[in-house]
Amino acid sequence: MTIRKQGILLFCILMFCYTYIHQGLGANQNSRLDFLHSFFIFRTFQIDAYQENTIDKSVKGDHYYSDKAPGIAFLSMPAFAFSVLVVKVCHIKVDSPDGWLITSWVTTAGTVGLITALGGVAFFVFLCHLVGNRVAFITSLVVFLGSAPFPYATMLFSHAAVAGLICIALWAISDRAFFLRVAPNIEAAMIPSGSSGGTIKRHVLAGLCCGFAISSEYTAATAAGGIIALSLLTGFKRGMLVAIAAIPPLLLIPINNWACFGSPFAFGYHHLAAAQFQSMNQGLFGITFPPKPEAAYLILFSPERGLFYWTPFFLMTFFGLKPFCKAAPKLVWVSYFVVILHIIFISGYYMPSGGAALGPRHLASMLPFLSIFAAFGLLKRGGLGISLGYCSILLTGLATLIDGMTPEGIPNPLVNYYLPRLLNVRFVKCIGSQLGIFPTFDAALVLLVMLGAFVWASLYNQSKNTKILRSASQLANETSGASKN
Repeated sequence: MTIRKQGILLFCILMFCYTYIHQGLGANQNSRLDFLHSFFIFRTFQIDAYQENTIDKSVKGDHYYSDKAPGIAFLSMPAFAFSVLVVKVCHIKVDSPDGWLITSWVTTAGTVGLITALGGVAFFVFLCHLVGNRVAFITSLVVFLGSAPFPYATMLFSHAAVAGLICIALWAISDRAFFLRVAPNIEAAMIPSGSSGGTIKRHVLAGLCCGFAISSEYTAATAAGGIIALSLLTGFKRGMLVAIAAIPPLLLIPINNWACFGSPFAFGYHHLAAAQFQSMNQGLFGITFPPKPEAAYLILFSPERGLFYWTPFFLMTFFGLKPFCKAAPKLVWVSYFVVILHIIFISGYYMPSGGAALGPRHLASMLPFLSIFAAFGLLKRGGLGISLGYCSILLTGLATLIDGMTPEGIPNPLVNYYLPRLLNVRFVKCIGSQLGIFPTFDAALVLLVMLGAFVWASLYNQSKNTKILRSASQLANETSGASKN
């Protein structure tokens, strides 16, 4: 099967899973939906009419506003406008309970779900040139169905979309010149061919994605900085093009601040209405130094929120470090820097757990870079990687079907929260259950799609051993040939 056909298949799998499930409404989602309802119905940034349904809000004078970074809300406007049209055609009031559910579902699927699915395909294509089609497909399935992008693609949070935007940006800068510069030891047949005719458009796209990622989640600046650094390594003009293209979506931040609070430098976090979130104003948006070791343990290894606990596939990172270094020495250092810096930041955050959350949601934007390590680990230890990938999809996938917003403060949610709900057949909203189908059927259908796709990917083309790295003799011949020229 060609890369194109595999990419289409991957998109259909991801989009089905992201659209079929919906986590419903909550404080975080409502904060953005309040803004969208207010903007489209009352033509204002003020959420006064809806402010009682969320604690995630800011107050200025007598008026309330969403306290969220504005990127996702603005990206959601086309999907929300379509959802309003749908409910009106169905003669449902936009502000009725059914209207809120439909607008939330359609907006989430048409924005966060769509961007995340496109990001999964972009990441797959990018990985194909590093580790081959089969490993790239398996890795992409696990990352986008067995880690943070999955639960947060089914709710109007920013984290899954930001991961998708970073993946699209990573693909956009990775033309032939990119791989020759940052991955010089990759086999020549793996490097994409073709002219550089679309270089400018792709780098502009990368910059726009980086800008929207930061304007949706401020801590995404670490991953966006990694994209700019990689483009600079390929060429100074390319790096500057990405940086300049990021400016328009970044301007959403000061424009939103000015419209809501009267100053481009007055963020929503400076005017929080809820007393329990005032720590957000300490340090850099709640990030203080030095980072806390207990917070690092919480987000990396703990049963409550640990990355390696809920997605054990990422343990393949440690097996992939050496082959990644050999294949792409410059890419590995940028990726390593992004991952470590992001972990340090979140370990210093006042709420590293992310509140009600499944896994470490604040680590989502660095996952594309960490996943490259894991892909090389899978390339080296295929059997172990497939086993861990299966466990990851089963853990995070099933948890997403039960509840993508784990209550905070449960030491071991897997045993103390998810298992009891599973035994009591308590699942989130799915399309089938909304149509009167028994919830167990919904869960079984989604699990069948996820695990079926993973089994097919792990068995597909298993007999072929794709040559990834250039041999030492090839490198010597190319080096000597270059010196003669």
